[in-house]
Amino acid sequence: MGQDRGYVGLVRARLFDQLDQTGTDRPALVVAPAGFGKTTLLAQYAHRHDGPVVTYHADAMDAAHGDTAVRLVEAVRAAARRAKADTAGWPDARRDDAADRAEARAAVAAARDPATAVTEAMAAAAERAGGLLVTLDNLDQLTGTPGEQVVSHVLARRPRGVQLVLGTRRMPRLNLLRHELAGETALVGPDDLRLRRWEVERLLDEVYGEPLPADGVALLTRRTGGWPAALALFHLATRGRPLVDRYKAAASPFARWPAFRQYFADTVLAGVAPHIVDFLLRTCPYERLTAERCAKVSDLDPALLDDLAQVHALPVTGRGDTYRYETAFRGFLEALHAERLGGPSLNEAHRRAGELLLAEEAYPEAARAFARAGDWTQLQLLLAEHGRAAVEPPTAELIELVPEHLRRDEPWFAYAEAVQHLLDAQLQDSYEDFDRAARLFGEGRWHRASTRQKLGVGALVAPRPPRGVKLHWTGWLRIAVGPHAVESIRDAELAPAESELIRLVAGIFGGGVPEGITRDTREARMGRGDSLVAVLGLHMVRTAIEVTRGRASTLALERVADEADQLGLGWVARLALACRALGGGTYSAADAYAVAAESRRAGDRWGYLLTTAVGSISEIRTGRIDPDRLTALAAEARELAADAIAEWALAFIALGQARRGEPGAAALAREAVERAEKAGVPGAAVVATLALSVTDPVRRPSLLREAAVRAEAAGLAPAVVQFWHSTYAAQVVAQPAPVVTIHCFGGFRMEIAGRPLDLSAVRPRARSALRLLAMRAGRYVHREVLIEALWSDLAPAAATRNLQVTISALRGLLEPASGRGKAQLLVRSGDAYGLVLPPGAYADTAAFTEAVQRWQQMRRGGTFAAEVDAMRAALAAYGGDLLPEEGPADWAVEAREEFRNDATRVARELATAELSQGHVAEAVRAAEQCIALDPHDDEAWQVLLRAYARSATPAKAADARRRYADMLAGLGVTGPTPQQLDGIPRQLRRHD
Repeated sequence: MGQDRGYVGLVRARLFDQLDQTGTDRPALVVAPAGFGKTTLLAQYAHRHDGPVVTYHADAMDAAHGDTAVRLVEAVRAAARRAKADTAGWPDARRDDAADRAEARAAVAAARDPATAVTEAMAAAAERAGGLLVTLDNLDQLTGTPGEQVVSHVLARRPRGVQLVLGTRRMPRLNLLRHELAGETALVGPDDLRLRRWEVERLLDEVYGEPLPADGVALLTRRTGGWPAALALFHLATRGRPLVDRYKAAASPFARWPAFRQYFADTVLAGVAPHIVDFLLRTCPYERLTAERCAKVSDLDPALLDDLAQVHALPVTGRGDTYRYETAFRGFLEALHAERLGGPSLNEAHRRAGELLLAEEAYPEAARAFARAGDWTQLQLLLAEHGRAAVEPPTAELIELVPEHLRRDEPWFAYAEAVQHLLDAQLQDSYEDFDRAARLFGEGRWHRASTRQKLGVGALVAPRPPRGVKLHWTGWLRIAVGPHAVESIRDAELAPAESELIRLVAGIFGGGVPEGITRDTREARMGRGDSLVAVLGLHMVRTAIEVTRGRASTLALERVADEADQLGLGWVARLALACRALGGGTYSAADAYAVAAESRRAGDRWGYLLTTAVGSISEIRTGRIDPDRLTALAAEARELAADAIAEWALAFIALGQARRGEPGAAALAREAVERAEKAGVPGAAVVATLALSVTDPVRRPSLLREAAVRAEAAGLAPAVVQFWHSTYAAQVVAQPAPVVTIHCFGGFRMEIAGRPLDLSAVRPRARSALRLLAMRAGRYVHREVLIEALWSDLAPAAATRNLQVTISALRGLLEPASGRGKAQLLVRSGDAYGLVLPPGAYADTAAFTEAVQRWQQMRRGGTFAAEVDAMRAALAAYGGDLLPEEGPADWAVEAREEFRNDATRVARELATAELSQGHVAEAVRAAEQCIALDPHDDEAWQVLLRAYARSATPAKAADARRRYADMLAGLGVTGPTPQQLDGIPRQLRRHD
């Protein structure tokens, strides 16, 4: 039913979650000015409903003529009819619109009143499975009409099983929702409808198909305020332009773009009275509008603020008694002010606004006003007297407004840039800026403060955390991921939230989040000395744990990320978004690794380390251990002295090796146990002990008991340990050496009972015969095929004699102790010969062929996982070109090409499948293997580019793009075509 209705735009689950809160108990209300995407949201919400859906768009003409009830009855009946047809599997027969309208009009006329006719129709439709959803859009069109009364009565009398969602540009009058809004209701407002930074990134990529780099997305989000209409206008103005132009556009004033000017002039301000426009121009220098501020610059009644959105439907939003023009609209008004009254007039307006804001002690806004006015003298005076308050984060906009040469020697700008870099975890830049600020301050309070901050950041960038000095709380965070974390943090003297955050992080990496620690931290409260960053960080970690345990949704982490973004805390926002992978569902390890790549590009090494760790945890929770990723993680952790993370990574590497039965797994597991014990990471020691139990069948029972004892001592949840055991250590996989092994891919090798076969004892033609038979091991080869391949230049009788002599020589080579007629490896069946594979034997060509056939079967009727397993097995068997020793021999060339083509196809398909599941490293390996086989396989190149873009390896991504360009150039193509560029995603294109 609802699944068949189309919808457009970016789907945002957090908005659905808000609307779902009321169900059929109370109506949900979506209230915002034009351009906020109300209609899109209602259409998307209707699309996901499983029952009958009514979508009604209020029309002033219908309402004025008393047709609101008629249209509602008609829409409800049509929805019920579609639902019935869908349930029965019937086609929805076309009906005459005029007849439907006449029936609805008759029903309204026969009812006690129009609202009764609507509710009776709704009651009948609500009996269908899933209940009835009714979306009423453009409700503001009904104000003051008979239709308003109809809707009001319908809301008051709505039947059971009916969910109502209302969309309107302004809050309805009280008589419309009187009783229904007495309790809590789902109210989705402008701030909810704004797109968050990560949603803007998805919008540009998934909906518009023209992504921007992460820093460009952040800039665009800030300049548009996340207003959907402004983002749509940006796309309209830049559609089809090169990436570099779109990036520049995101950084430039939107008022310069014709699309923006035309939209605001011809649509938003069309029909607006001149005195209203004059009010807008006089008040636009203010970022926040109040009645008092407006009264100082305009003679109009400040109560007009209420009417700007409510009556005139302008892009103005309010919260309490404070209002704001949407950022893009405000920019247009400033440009219009300069156009009509001159640039000096606009500068003077900004200067006056700065003075008024200064009098109000609104120092950050005053600083920005003086900067927009170009009044550097006033700005310097403000900084000299109220510098710390004026540069209160976030300061990105102020820094952008002031030219670099004016910021260079101003200590408060050095301090602001240092704080901004610190909040985004760009630690080296922050350290250097605090050092510059301390030098510029010269002496005094802020010199000392800058020096203290520099020392605190220095503790984070030093090779090892310093000992014997008083640490900033962020320095204790570093100790919490180092060796003996739980013991090392006991002496930390910190504020309550800071202390709890440090204790929780140490518990996570030192053991595995004992339930008691989680429970205790829920009781922590913010103290007077607490950092807001620590409080938000503590909330983020707690929320991530709850998401991991299935007690909270990933939307809770998005709310944390949103709050962090608003505070300019980029590193907290990135970490919160990465942690969504811990909740499963629509997010996977690939999403965490994408955030890790963004962290690395932002210069946030610690963020890269932690988000990569989150991705690895997500994979481990789904039954996958990526040794390459964990090896890189361990190396990065050791460079940052995050020994606890390194030992966890090493322990899981050992567990993965043990599970696969790799040589050296036991030695690595023993090393992992020793290192975990030495570093004081008992949880990692549990994992390494489980790895040992897999490699040592004799001691397995005692090792499993030892792992259980270690887990209990560490406070690990039994369910977690049981998952590790059942997933990775449930059984010992014996790997007996095969009796016979044959390798034809990448060069011929054959072993019998562990002994390499020495071919020097037989003639070259006999070696070729053995290789031909080995290529088809497990099958018989007719003698005519052998003769044609090896002795086609001889007469039939001579060729047959040569074949017989060759077979005899090969039997002597393969089984020298067997008597005549007792050969078991090279046997005859009629007129054919074959190498028989005894139980436990292995032949790579046979393994490859079997895996390819299994893959083809799974494609026709198996599971996706089985299909992927078969492709992996095929590529594991394919070790290179078939029998290169045979050179251009016809029989070898033909088979060689056949195997190569099959391997190329399998590698291409596997790369695509691995990437679709978020297995980036595996996708890269498969794509590279495909390209090695066929350097011109464009599909493999596209997968490789997408995979590298989602990895945290920008250098490799750039190298892949260069190699791709070289390949195209070799074909005479000067650059990727538009179709090929469509396959290169945002992270890769941003290097252009």
